Order: sequence, then structure tokens, then C-alpha cells
Amino acid sequence: MGYGVVSDLLNSVSKMESGMDNMLETTMIPRNQIEKNPLNCQSVNGIEELAQDIKMAGLEQPLVVYQKEDGNYRLLTGERRLTAIDLLIERGEFPPSQECYLPCIIKDLDEYKLPLDDELKEKYAIRRTNRFNRNPTDADIMRDYQDWKEIISALKAQGYSEFIVGQDETGKDIVQSLKGRTREIARKTMGTQVSTGQLAKYDTVEKNAVPEVIEAINQERLTIAVAEKVSGLAPEKQAEFIQSTANEGKITKQNYDDFVKKSDTKDKVSEKKTDNGSVTEEFDVEFVRKVQDEYKNRIKLSEKQMSLQEIQKNKVIIAALDLYVKHIDSKRYCSQVCKSHCAKC
Repeated sequence: MGYGVVSDLLNSVSKMESGMDNMLETTMIPRNQIEKNPLNCQSVNGIEELAQDIKMAGLEQPLVVYQKEDGNYRLLTGERRLTAIDLLIERGEFPPSQECYLPCIIKDLDEYKLPLDDELKEKYAIRRTNRFNRNPTDADIMRDYQDWKEIISALKAQGYSEFIVGQDETGKDIVQSLKGRTREIARKTMGTQVSTGQLAKYDTVEKNAVPEVIEAINQERLTIAVAEKVSGLAPEKQAEFIQSTANEGKITKQNYDDFVKKSDTKDKVSEKKTDNGSVTEEFDVEFVRKVQDEYKNRIKLSEKQMSLQEIQKNKVIIAALDLYVKHIDSKRYCSQVCKSHCAKC
């Protein structure tokens, strides 16, 4: 049945060229002259189902491409469809790549009348299509949000007050105002069911997360909710956490909680030791205060049996210990306020 699909494709193209589908003129382009767009990193789930649908009914919606300087074409929209067709070609259920012609709408990037460079125009074209992705992953939303922020900022810088983000089911342009905060504008532009509160998490991750965390999100191992918590750790701890979960599938909040608990325990043990293995000043203070209490209790309980000389000796020891505690407290204060010990310390 595979090669017979070409006739279905031609029928679809004929309908489009006759105006029945209210589409722009399509051109049949060999598959081996169309390259996927590296700027489109959206997930491509459900490809098997889509491939079977194309095999049975043909490609009912053309791809959108633009022509490169070398004469080949780069995809703007239709990533999932092209991936499904490649799967059919690989299985021998579609004509070989050099013989497979696909209906395409050829766009000129200059047709996008926006003050954007070519790369941003490509992102704009891709994101317009991705607005209709109803099952985006956290990684999809992250990339979508980053690109829209970049586009919105560029348009704002050029003094634009609104722009077209797509078309509704009737073909009417959807216009988005550029007034207000970029995050809120992006939320409305993206078309996905995501709140500004959720987007704030993406901002936190984008600002603080190390590359290992971002990669885990892209691999769909880490949700944005957990990633936000991880990005609050020190950079070296973030990388250590991702490394510690290398053998895990999905990284959960429990993984994060266990790691933090384990790290806190290690840090406390480390704080108890100096480089030469002696107890820290914090431990010293606790110990000294216990000794002070013992001397005070000794005087209180045995004062009648102790000589004045012994009582005085114990009081001198207590006073000396008290001076030591005050010295340590002063040193801590200096460390916190001055970030370094002054001469008095």
C-alpha cells in the first residue's frame, strides 16, 4: 500500500491548489531536499499513531518551509508530520527519500513583517505553530517560553505595541498586546494552560540552574517543580545531585529531599572537624558551658564544705571560661558582619 499514498498526497494538493482548503499555493519538494530545523526542539510524541494515519489517509496538511541559499529547504512547521513520514520511509512503507515528494508551502522570511533577524523570524514561525501543541512537556514549555520572551523583548525594543501570534479556527488573526510584563504577555501568547506562577519557576530555573539540570529537563527526567528546588542549591550541589540520580529514571521530589537530608548531615559532620581533626569552636563553646555549670553546681552544693580559697579558685575558673565564651561569640559576630576576623579576633 505504501507507494500508493503518493496519489493521496496529490489529491490533497489538488484540492488545496483549487482553493477548496483555502490554503496558499503548494509545491511538491523531494524529501531529501528538506532539512529539519535545529531551532525546533519540541518533543515529538505520538509519532507511531500519526505515521499510521498518514499511511492510510495521506498527508492532508502541507509542510511549511523556506528556501536556503544552497537551494535546499529548511522546515518551519510540520516537525511531527515529517518525523512520521521518515518513519514510514525507514520501514519501506513510503517511497524512498529521493523519490518521495511532499506538498510544501514555501515561505520567505521577509514575509514576516517584523523587526526581527532571520533566526528570530524562524523561531516566531515555529512558535506560532507550537501554540496548538496541547500536550507539551515541561521541556517544551521551557523552550517555548524562552523563545517568546526573546521575540517579545525584541519587538518591545522596536516600539511595537502589538503583534500577530497566529490565527483562530476561522482564519482570523490573533493579535497580542505588548503592554505589561513580558512574563504575562508570554503566558497569553503561548496558548498553553500555564500560569504566570508556573512561568516564574521557569525564570528561576533559567537564572540559577546549572547545565546538568537543564539537560535533565530536556531529557524529561526532571519536572520544572523539582528543578526549581534543585536550582536553589549551590551550583556544585546541583551537579552533584544530578550525578547522584544518574541511574534513576524520573527524578522525584523524594530524590531531592533525600539528597538534601544526606548533604545536611555531611555538612554538619564536616563543620565539627577542622583540617587537623580537632573539635570546632562551636563544640568548644558547648563543652565549656557544661564545665561552667558543673563548677557553679559544685560551689552551690559544697559551699559550706569548701574553704574560701577553694571557692575563690572555682570562681576564677568560671570567670576564665566565661571570657573564653565571650571571645568566641565576638569572633562569630565579626565573621558574620565583617566576613573576616579583625585584629581583636
